[in-house]
Amino acid sequence: MIFLVVADTHGNTLRLSRIVQENLENIDGIIHLGDFSQDIQNISLPDNLLKFTCIGNMDGIERLPSRYEDLINIQGYSILMTHSDHLETHYNLNRLYLKSQELGVDLCLFGHTHKPYMDSSKKPYLFNPGSLGKPISGLNPSYGILELAKNKINFILKEIKR
Repeated sequence: MIFLVVADTHGNTLRLSRIVQENLENIDGIIHLGDFSQDIQNISLPDNLLKFTCIGNMDGIERLPSRYEDLINIQGYSILMTHSDHLETHYNLNRLYLKSQELGVDLCLFGHTHKPYMDSSKKPYLFNPGSLGKPISGLNPSYGILELAKNKINFILKEIKR
């Protein structure tokens, strides 16, 4: 299965819609890692597309500790989805990595930092697609493509040139 992975769209539904349309023929679903996760409800998506979202610190929804993270299982892989602000990922990824290890997941998808990040050198793998809507100064908007196959997790970071 192949997923489009986005985070931190911050209301840029025009860019989100364009990226979805460009990838629609090749994806089975979309994963939004928070901060304006409702943006995927504001664009046209086929009904058969799988949709997973988690809540970010800017989503305007009451954030109970039980809503900070979501565990999903796809293709036999355990995946932690989190916006990650509660794990202080702006400073370092130690708490995120320890939380992922503690939960025994294969992969952790996170947002919040607005900076792309990939580490598949050890499990659990960590992947942040960066910000599609509001990248940090000097960085281009970005998103990810996550491929889950038998005995294979692959992610590709895609940058949008301005």
